[in-house]
Amino acid sequence: MARISTRDIFKFRHTILTHHPYLPAPKQITLLPSSSHSASIKDMPITSCNPRFELLYSTLNPFHLYQIQAQLITCGLFSLWSPRLLKHFADFGYIDYTIFIFKFIASPGTVVINNVVKAYSLSSEPNKALVFFFEMLRNGFCPNSYTFVSLFGCCAKVGCAKLGKKCHGQALKNGVDRILPVENSLIHCYGCCGDMWLAKKVFDEMSHRDLVSWNSIIDGYATVGELGIAHGLFEVMPERNVVSWNILISGYLKGNNPGCVLMLFRKMMNDGMRGNNSTIVSVLSACGRSARLREGRSVHGFIVKKVLSMNIIHETTLIDMYNRCHKVEMARRVFDKVVRECNDFGALPSWES
Repeated sequence: MARISTRDIFKFRHTILTHHPYLPAPKQITLLPSSSHSASIKDMPITSCNPRFELLYSTLNPFHLYQIQAQLITCGLFSLWSPRLLKHFADFGYIDYTIFIFKFIASPGTVVINNVVKAYSLSSEPNKALVFFFEMLRNGFCPNSYTFVSLFGCCAKVGCAKLGKKCHGQALKNGVDRILPVENSLIHCYGCCGDMWLAKKVFDEMSHRDLVSWNSIIDGYATVGELGIAHGLFEVMPERNVVSWNILISGYLKGNNPGCVLMLFRKMMNDGMRGNNSTIVSVLSACGRSARLREGRSVHGFIVKKVLSMNIIHETTLIDMYNRCHKVEMARRVFDKVVRECNDFGALPSWES
């Protein structure tokens, strides 16, 4: 196990125990007994069934993780439980803290390294995942399929096909390139990078395709503006979900074709598929751009009728739609409702709309 210097412990505890400025202070939790009993704690079996440690296998908020870590350091159990803590921080995308914990793990295994790559994929610095990955390879790291799913996600965020190809080569080298989740993430990666020839090549060579495979290739074509190909694939896919419809609807909206957006929405309703928040926002935006008041009112009625939870995004889009249709009085009614709700909950209304 890695030894932690006294200076690092004090630095660490200061970071942990200082209240995070953007997090509420929940009720404190007790994971471990006081440090006077630390000797007996170390002899206890460390399993998820042990009530003293079961919180580490639960869904926690970040502030609770800081409390748990402080207690683990006090009881001398930090080194033993650091991989589990690292996973929780990685799930929140707290990359700085994840890396800080990683440095205290003497011999990080594949699972630990995968969690760091995942943390990078959820952060605002996905490019650093690639630097980290190749550094770990030089240190003898053997990646698996889980590594490449997160890694291709980072390449997709960066939008660099060259990096995607480099990581694809590593997937081939490690024999995981034919695993379904890896193939799906690879299609998504090439699609986000604008290389649809490679994305289609991976898609065509798949021995098995699932719904994610179809959605990924359609999304790729929609992203690069090839809506004809995207729609053709949409028509022949064996099954569809809300994501499938939203991909094509969003593609037509970005392509300044609100008529097709409304046509797809009507077809979606006729097929018995209920839209979600993303669907409603796209359709309302299409109504506003094409000044189709009748359709916009129908969608507004649909939201009220189906008792969908109205949120600030819906309401702001409604205000914009009514303004574009020159129905300022209706826009004002929605706005006044937003102001009343914001006053109740202490939020800010949509003044610009």
